Amino acid sequence: MKDALPFRVSALRQKLTRLQGLTANAKEASDLAVLRKELATSAQAVANLVRQQTMLSGLGVKIQPPTSLGNVRKRAATVREKFRTEKKSATLKKGTGWTSLLSDGDTAISDIERALLDGWRDFRTAVYSGDMPSVIDKRIARTPQNVQALNEYEQVYSRFSALFQIVPTSAATVETSKKLASDLVRISENFDFAVGTEVKRFLAAVQSGGAPLALLTAEVLKWLADNKATEGYLIRASRQP
Repeated sequence: MKDALPFRVSALRQKLTRLQGLTANAKEASDLAVLRKELATSAQAVANLVRQQTMLSGLGVKIQPPTSLGNVRKRAATVREKFRTEKKSATLKKGTGWTSLLSDGDTAISDIERALLDGWRDFRTAVYSGDMPSVIDKRIARTPQNVQALNEYEQVYSRFSALFQIVPTSAATVETSKKLASDLVRISENFDFAVGTEVKRFLAAVQSGGAPLALLTAEVLKWLADNKATEGYLIRASRQP
């Protein structure tokens, strides 16, 4: 019995050592799981937004990627390299790298969302820059043809505008916006503006996608000034050569 005691003590010590190792490994695994969970939400959000950006860009919606997206990618690469050197939770927690990564992720999410919305609303102007129904109503004679065209225009314009309240998550929304823009151009061709010839030509061009500077004659400028409408128009480069 006495001879067996040292062996029993040694075996117990070894068992306790193994248990201590298992406990340490369990704590390390738990710590890593917590860190993984902290990062998962923002990482998934950024990935989803980047996919959305790629989809929109492929459909002709110009999106300017924010600098914060590049910043979070660089930060993530730095943290990843440090973790590869020593794969412990303490490596991630050391210094401000981890907290900065989470903060950069939140900033990138906010900036990408804003960039997507800005790009989507710019796309609206690109596909159709015609006037609102209320503006057109003040410039046309109340003939049966004009009233009918205005009612149709108002319905389509309402649907068109509603599409640009939020950034689309599917290609179908973008294609619908293009179709509605085309419908608005078609409907606006039926308006008979109660103005002079040069102004009528200018307004018709605006409704059809944009008026060239050549149509901005003295008569048109005077009409715009008299109707306090100069602030309602802007000059932008044509997408056509």
